[in-house]
Amino acid sequence: MLKELLGDAYKEGMTLAEIETALSGKKLVDLSTGKYVDKEKYDRLNTEHSELKTQFDEYKKGTSDFETIKKEYETLKGEKADNDLRDRLVALGVNPKSFKYVKSDINDKALALGEDEKANKSAVEKYLKENPQFANQQSKSRIIVTHNEPNQEGQSKNDGIPAGNLAVNDAIRNAFGVKSE
Repeated sequence: MLKELLGDAYKEGMTLAEIETALSGKKLVDLSTGKYVDKEKYDRLNTEHSELKTQFDEYKKGTSDFETIKKEYETLKGEKADNDLRDRLVALGVNPKSFKYVKSDINDKALALGEDEKANKSAVEKYLKENPQFANQQSKSRIIVTHNEPNQEGQSKNDGIPAGNLAVNDAIRNAFGVKSE
């Protein structure tokens, strides 16, 4: 057995010092402790571990990609729901610029919408009566007086505007590009 252990360094009649010197470069394992793993078994397990780690890393990357895509989907789904709700509210008379305020009232239950469009229309009409600032205002035509002749009391013939306001009226007309007659 000593011959197998020392290999080429073995000689007949070696002293203890020569044996210790020959063994000093070798690693010895006490098999009785059970802590020894055969090199082939170690290499096989190490290869399996590397393969499993690679598969796990790919799985984690795929899971991460899935989570990212899922978040993007949820965001787009929410934006689509907001756009659909905005379109419904605008069709019912809500000013598109007021959408975020009206939406917060929907969330706060100040305005309740459901599946029934007639009920929704009625609810939105009632809501807009109570909150006219959120209604979609049609552009109101402006009436601009094109002449301002004072009468005997010093008032214009148009809407009782005092003649002293002639300069202000002219400035307003000029701002809108209307010529005085």
